[in-house]
Amino acid sequence: MMKFSIAVAIMAMAQAACAAADRMARLNASDIRSALVGHMVRYERPGWTDTGVQEEFRDDGRWRGTRYNRGPSSFSGLWEIADDRLCVVAMQGLTGDRWAHGWVCREVWRGQQSGRLFMDHVVMLEGRQVVHVEALKPQL
Repeated sequence: MMKFSIAVAIMAMAQAACAAADRMARLNASDIRSALVGHMVRYERPGWTDTGVQEEFRDDGRWRGTRYNRGPSSFSGLWEIADDRLCVVAMQGLTGDRWAHGWVCREVWRGQQSGRLFMDHVVMLEGRQVVHVEALKPQL
């Protein structure tokens, strides 16, 4: 049993080392467009529950999503890419002290080994979040 526990600990340390070695590459405007246009991203603030966000980046520049915090709260607005950063402006929803008024721009990064995307939380803007990307379903 002791050998098994040691083997599990070694495997966990090896996985952590691989994740730490996943160097980040900042995406440029073209890469951001390819990765996000026509897609929805989902992420959660690490260590918190019920703080998830999903954001949709429509090809016509519309941006919408849902923030989960004490129940779902929808938001919508516009998005664009400026200076190799993803910029959004809320026109409905996302109010309060934590939301900056006007355009909010975020860098988008990709793990060079894992291929995972990272960007700041849309409201809390405190460190990169792993984002899960899904293609949007066609609108009827």
